[in-house]
Amino acid sequence: MAVNVNLLPDLEKEEGKKKKLLKIVNFVTVGFIILTILLFGATFAINGMTEKEFLTVQGSITQQQALIKQHEAVEIKLTEVKSRASIVDNLLTSRHSYYNFMTNIERITPKKVTFESISIDESGGVMMNGQCADYDELLGYVKALSGDWDQMNSENQGETPIFENVQLISASRDTTTGDVRFSISCTTREGAYDVQ
Repeated sequence: MAVNVNLLPDLEKEEGKKKKLLKIVNFVTVGFIILTILLFGATFAINGMTEKEFLTVQGSITQQQALIKQHEAVEIKLTEVKSRASIVDNLLTSRHSYYNFMTNIERITPKKVTFESISIDESGGVMMNGQCADYDELLGYVKALSGDWDQMNSENQGETPIFENVQLISASRDTTTGDVRFSISCTTREGAYDVQ
């Protein structure tokens, strides 16, 4: 029996294997290139969309910041307006109160007593500087301020006095006019700024 041994490689088979392997490598390479192109295109498209969205969000943030600044400006203006309104309210209230106070003083002051100045401090202290015809009238007025209406034969008898701690600080006769100049210190009581 004879054995046929071929020691030479089968070139056709080897060529076929190489062709198959080359086809596979070409197919994988083309697939990889296509996949790379698709990934690059997708990345480019996503980047474009992301950039558009970023610009949209950035524009929205800018608008919101502008609205916040406008809101802050409005809040500052509103605070200023409230402050001014409070000042106006205080002025109107104090004007009304001082008007009532001066009306109350006028009501208990005899016609012969005149004032050069009346000052009121925040704690309710009052300083009255003025003049009258004589010392008796001044003494009667000081007592009337304390609530002793009998001194002046006044129709205000029985009313609650609007002053307390009434003190005659100074009294002197003016040599030119003959009038008595005086300074009276007192403290307002509750109701001094109300209509009596």
